[in-house]
Amino acid sequence: MEEPQQQGDGQAAVWVYSGAPHCCVYKGHTDSVICLQSAEGKLISGSVDTTIRVWSVQQPACENVLQGHSDWVRCMDCSGSVLASGSDDHTVRIWDLTTNACVATHEAQSVNCVQ
Repeated sequence: MEEPQQQGDGQAAVWVYSGAPHCCVYKGHTDSVICLQSAEGKLISGSVDTTIRVWSVQQPACENVLQGHSDWVRCMDCSGSVLASGSDDHTVRIWDLTTNACVATHEAQSVNCVQ
């Protein structure tokens, strides 16, 4: 069970409960983290800094930065190696996490949740 805690300095602190709780701090975003997802052994964070970061769960290291949104990344949902992200830039972007490429962009009036 993971319980994200927002940090004011663009860091995400994640408490992991598996017998004994421990905390990992993931550093890299330049502004607040708004949303978190986990998929295929990765932690994925969306931020006010307009980026999505893909992190190793084994160690708090950023493996990839997904860029394309021009405003806050508000929400995300992941299925296998496909990530959908919604942003205050009025777009939903579909990402292929095996290539880290945006494969589709859909415009919307507003985006508050993707599933």
